[in-house]
Amino acid sequence: MNTHFPFFSRITSLLTSDFHFFSVAFARVIRMAVPTASDVIFLAGGVLPEIVTDRFSTFPGLAQALQSCVKDHLPRVVQDCFLLPIAVADGPDTVALVSGVDPLLAERAAKDWLGDVREDLSLRFLAIRQGATDPQTLLFNSGRLQEDLAALASGDRLDLILVEVYPRVRTAMAAMQAVRQSASLLKSITGEILPLYYLGQGLFAVFGRNVEERVSRRLAPAILSVLKRERLPRAHVGCSQGIVAEGGEPQETGRLVLAQAWSALQVACKRGPFGLCLHESLEQPEYLALVRPSRRILARLQGRWRELQRFSLLQFQCVGSCHQRVADLLRTALDESKVFRDEQGDCILLLPDCPPDTALKIARDLQQQLRAELGEIGRVAVGIAPYPLTTCRRSEALLNCRRALLHGALLGEEQVVVCDGLSYNVSGDVFFSEGDLPRAVRDYRLGLLLAPGDVNLLNSLGVAHVLMNHQRQAMSCFEQVLAVEPLNFMALYNLGLEQEQQGDNAAAVATFELALGVSRDQKLVTAVPPDFGLQLGRLYCRTARYEQALSCLIPWYEKEQLTSGGGQALRLLGEACHGVGRVSEAERWLQRALRFDEFDAAAMSLLGLIYLEQNQGDRIARSLAEKSVELQPDCGLFYLRLARAQRRCGVYDEARSSLRFCLRRKEYKAQAQLEMARLYQAQGQEQRAQAWLQKVLESSVVASSRSNERS
Repeated sequence: MNTHFPFFSRITSLLTSDFHFFSVAFARVIRMAVPTASDVIFLAGGVLPEIVTDRFSTFPGLAQALQSCVKDHLPRVVQDCFLLPIAVADGPDTVALVSGVDPLLAERAAKDWLGDVREDLSLRFLAIRQGATDPQTLLFNSGRLQEDLAALASGDRLDLILVEVYPRVRTAMAAMQAVRQSASLLKSITGEILPLYYLGQGLFAVFGRNVEERVSRRLAPAILSVLKRERLPRAHVGCSQGIVAEGGEPQETGRLVLAQAWSALQVACKRGPFGLCLHESLEQPEYLALVRPSRRILARLQGRWRELQRFSLLQFQCVGSCHQRVADLLRTALDESKVFRDEQGDCILLLPDCPPDTALKIARDLQQQLRAELGEIGRVAVGIAPYPLTTCRRSEALLNCRRALLHGALLGEEQVVVCDGLSYNVSGDVFFSEGDLPRAVRDYRLGLLLAPGDVNLLNSLGVAHVLMNHQRQAMSCFEQVLAVEPLNFMALYNLGLEQEQQGDNAAAVATFELALGVSRDQKLVTAVPPDFGLQLGRLYCRTARYEQALSCLIPWYEKEQLTSGGGQALRLLGEACHGVGRVSEAERWLQRALRFDEFDAAAMSLLGLIYLEQNQGDRIARSLAEKSVELQPDCGLFYLRLARAQRRCGVYDEARSSLRFCLRRKEYKAQAQLEMARLYQAQGQEQRAQAWLQKVLESSVVASSRSNERS
């Protein structure tokens, strides 16, 4: 039973990333402490970047002085510069290079005074970091987000992602644990480059300023995928982007982007348990191309096709801006009653009793005539929708023209395309990328009616079902793909993920290994998802195949750490190293995992076990074990390790209480009985210890007989 309030976490040390996120505020504090300073640069590890090397080329010995600062942790003076090393928890010191100091002050500055200044600055930096931190998650808080939005400048490009999670809990403690788990998962995705905020009520924000364009399109699906994989019941994501116009009001732009992301999040909430919405998708032309046509154009067409049992509808989309001239020429070449105009100026041609092949020939002939009459400005693309087509009603014919045009746009300009299964795949992908999963599923299914067994459609439909929590339908799709193409990499990868979701780790490992073999044989470089090595390494850890886990995780981590995205692998690397007996390596990996995520309960628990095994401090081990149980109170393995630490510390009653929890869990019952025997033996109660040992023997006999019966 936890007796303290598990909420008020404090910042006790700085991280290297803090000098990136708080560089402006930290520099302001330094200027106040050193009034004559003109500029402040923070150098991670005391390394002078090439971009400023020329600026300090007249400072002999500066690079050597910087390295000496990091090595002996003492401040130095080089000409009119102060070098102030600041300790960080996740690496070598960060050195504050304070230039432009008054020469007289620089000449008379004593080492003791500089040391006092450095210590005072460290405390002020911690206070700034603490004030911007949410005490529950240790992420940035809403106040910090408002400050960052207000600090935008003209020309800045910003991406904002709002993530809403729905923990299925009954108590406040469970809600805190669920929020912390979500924070850990999100941090593993965003790394240490993009700031992550907790705004309260299960709402997180990711803010990117002048980062890679359209970063939200890459991050948003990854966030949903990870949250889904970790068995969160529901999660929604809303995104928005913006650019601060020259001469505009930066703060207003920030507020507008935040409001747009919030609106997108409300739309995402209506799109299933794992909904996504990009605000730009509500306005961008690609998405609007698949919005149902207006009643006006439909009413005009319905009057013509009401009595028709068969027809083809052709939509002429001008590549240039010659809509009116194209319309005039089509009316001249054809019966004027067959030509219509939609809201965008495109021409619609209705051909009664015209099969698709004939419509295709007519469209190409008309395309050539238009090009001959109008030259370059007469370039058009044509989308053709035959009727009847699958289960579509007449009113969907115009939408099918638009599907065909989107399909043609992927092939190049001036394409003439008849709506088919691939067209539905393309339109389904558009809906999927914008987070509209119900419409994506509908298009994929209609596409399968036109192209039964198409592996691309089945794979796409399966992934959409995954995000809608339709596990059976998803696995059925992937299995159908493998029935047609047994070595289809994406189907194997997706099926493996679903098998893992179902708890069948052995089957998931076998499927992933088959996918790994396929990727090597077919040299699939671009098709392999970036997290493939991480997923397989995690499965190897769960099935105690630690050597194989290391062979997957180390290459993945070495690649991902270049982009600060390797944090997800740190604990797994610790587990794998511990599993193969490389204890000192395991300890280092786990310590790094806890610096990356202070709420990683599994890393805490295993690190505590290592401290016990290596006799590095029973009290520290007990503290780590207690914290892990506090963060994840439903894990029997953590209680088992806690009981061992409590026994070593001599708190036997608490150890018995922890073991009672394990005795109720089938998978840990035998180990708990053995630990109970050790507990009574430590108390000198040999008779009771022997009784518990007898229970262990009886349990092993029963388990052995059951195994023989199954075989």
